[in-house]
Amino acid sequence: MPLAMLSTLSTEVLHEIFGYFCLHCSGQHQSTPPHAHRLDTPQDPDALSWHSLDCHTLFCLCLVSRRFCTIAQPILYHEFVPGYGDSWRSTRYTWNGRLASFVRTVARRRDLAAKVRRVYIHPDLLQSGDTKERKDALREAANALQIEDQEGLVSDDLLALLIALLPNLNHCSLQSRKTRVQAVCPSALRRARVLSLPLKTLDVVLHARCYERELLNLGWRAGALLEVATHLQTLNLHMCEGIWTESPFPSLPNLKVIRITRSKLTKKGLEGLLRSCNGLRSFTYETCPPYISLDIIAPGADPIDQFTPWDAVRCLRWHRETLESLHLDLRKRGVFPQPSGLIHLERSEPIVDFRDFNALRHLFLNASAIYDLRYTEPPPLTQVLPRSITSLQFVGDISCSVEWLSNGISGLAGAISEGHFPDLKKVTCDTYYTLDNDLVVSAMFAGAGVEFSYDRWPLSKATLHLPGDLTPVPWEEGCYFRVDTELMPLPDEEDSDL
Repeated sequence: MPLAMLSTLSTEVLHEIFGYFCLHCSGQHQSTPPHAHRLDTPQDPDALSWHSLDCHTLFCLCLVSRRFCTIAQPILYHEFVPGYGDSWRSTRYTWNGRLASFVRTVARRRDLAAKVRRVYIHPDLLQSGDTKERKDALREAANALQIEDQEGLVSDDLLALLIALLPNLNHCSLQSRKTRVQAVCPSALRRARVLSLPLKTLDVVLHARCYERELLNLGWRAGALLEVATHLQTLNLHMCEGIWTESPFPSLPNLKVIRITRSKLTKKGLEGLLRSCNGLRSFTYETCPPYISLDIIAPGADPIDQFTPWDAVRCLRWHRETLESLHLDLRKRGVFPQPSGLIHLERSEPIVDFRDFNALRHLFLNASAIYDLRYTEPPPLTQVLPRSITSLQFVGDISCSVEWLSNGISGLAGAISEGHFPDLKKVTCDTYYTLDNDLVVSAMFAGAGVEFSYDRWPLSKATLHLPGDLTPVPWEEGCYFRVDTELMPLPDEEDSDL
């Protein structure tokens, strides 16, 4: 479109057009996790960063005319996300001066600081730049925040002061290396007199260059943010093994959504996290493959050291009146050798039971959480589901008894035909196996107006797969677990259970 014609458009139309080049305005960051963005079209290392091209377009629009600048500049400052997704892999991308320059701008232009809604912090952003330039930016930020005692402030405090400068920041994403150093310095936040942040969404993911078997500790990397994130509604963690090093976990009274992928949490860690909030609506958890050898396990120790399905249900029961969606995928918690025959052990824990989860509508569960062939046959499926259920998905693994699962699904189909579970609309099983009575069950569900199908649900990959950087570990003789060498895709954000 010719520039003369573009200039005739209304401000509202121009705002819509310019917003196409902003992740915030286009809503792209809401539907795609930052560590997965545009994996379908990977960044070419020899090409310009795809994200910097979008930013450059907005920057150029600011130079066209005063009217265009008035519209484009606030959009340009909606977000500060250098290196977003895989765009950092461009060899033509430079980090020097980016953080310091942005801090100076929002320190001087408080009107632009108020426009910022999203920041995304890549490790290279914190480790690049001229020392003097960063010190100058630190001084300007401290002056803008009216910090009187600036003695002792160091360049590592720059991120904390940036966050303190942004009064309307609601989404913060940290891509972190495995370290015990806080990404956001707590002492700097205290100097800036930050008692509460407007953050509503926090993403913490392990950096892509980290080794596949490394996992991060949430408390070490984002503890200072969580202490003041009293308005937090959504917490996304990827490749995490530790939740908190102190006790108790910070109170997050507004937390509604928790997504934890490719991670390893203990029962204590899960309990601390779920006790921090009181009205959880959605909980997603995907475990990572374990890498533990029998040679390093102490006698009597838990070789897995991850919470069990029953641990999860017990802790989630605190939210049984509000929890609407549960995605609990423990396939890689520990893959034990396939037994030669049915063992039928007495259960050491009760069967998972969701009957008193009065708000639960979407349930995604390992089939073996109920139908584990190592134990005695469980009660009918109809005795563990809530009346409110609308969709049910069973993901398969080698410990599941297909016979028992077939009986359970068949019994559920019969109960629905008799008027039970009136809201149930969809039942899905894993393509890993086929039910013994497949055709009969399908016909029964169809007659009751319920969709029955098979599907597969790949697990999450490491943050970003870099050929040559991540070497999958093969299964070794004597290893207690099978190590999955496949790097798996991220869960679909459009899944109804997320």
